[in-house]
Amino acid sequence: MITATMANDVQLLSKGRLLLGLGSQIKPHIEKRYSMPWSHPAPRMREYVLAMRAIWACWNEGEALNFRGEFYSPHLDDAVLQSRPNPYGAPKVYSRRSAN
Repeated sequence: MITATMANDVQLLSKGRLLLGLGSQIKPHIEKRYSMPWSHPAPRMREYVLAMRAIWACWNEGEALNFRGEFYSPHLDDAVLQSRPNPYGAPKVYSRRSAN
């Protein structure tokens, strides 16, 4: 939700020129630096991008946010998190996962 919100704001400020680049970290960074459990990076990244696209579709096209995944299930229960349609549409996303 945080990434979707920030990317939506930058998309608006840049007048539609944002290309959001995403990537996973390697296992030691995830576990030791960020104290998070290591899990399937490719499926997690795919679902992350799909969840953001569902959020943007909710804001830009008025679709209900019904995304429920294995790793992410965003909700827009708070009116503060609901954004207006972006005149430039949703950002483009480039994603890549680490080899480890």
